[in-house]
Amino acid sequence: ENVENRFYALVDTPLTPSTSTIDLDTLLDVSARLTASDDQGGRAQDVLQYGGWFLDMPDRGEQIVNHAAIGGGYVFFNSFQAQGSSEGFCNDLGTAKAYRVPLFSPEAVKGKVFGEGIPIPPNLVTVRLSDGGRSCTDNCGPGRITDEVVSVIIGLEGFEVVDITPSPPSKVREAFRVENIDKL
Repeated sequence: ENVENRFYALVDTPLTPSTSTIDLDTLLDVSARLTASDDQGGRAQDVLQYGGWFLDMPDRGEQIVNHAAIGGGYVFFNSFQAQGSSEGFCNDLGTAKAYRVPLFSPEAVKGKVFGEGIPIPPNLVTVRLSDGGRSCTDNCGPGRITDEVVSVIIGLEGFEVVDITPSPPSKVREAFRVENIDKL
């Protein structure tokens, strides 16, 4: 009962020398029920100031069992919660959940239950869709496949393919400006 399982996201600052260790308890606590309606810009600054964030796993015994994937401004990860059954291992395989948390404006989210057993790790894949110039005759569904590049996560919700739609912060700041003025 006294074990707190968490997911951690750390901000890497390789150009800033530091000899001190990181106290994981001093990171931004997303579990303090931050919601999407909170100030997005302020939260992104908090993430950078704190050096990262953590999310307490909401259910007893829930653990992160494999690596996470980052894409489109989100961090994707799966968790597993063993159920424990006196009737044998095959009767109750435990619960698998999928999480999708904005990386720089994290919010306290509940995972989406999607299956039983230990989940496979999420993997980010970018592919070019193409019909290869062929026409579809059987069981293809409506329309044609367009020639576009899409990014998806495979393994976030088992073998279901989950589209990644980037959601930039509401406030976008200019990173740099270059002027090229010809002088006479």
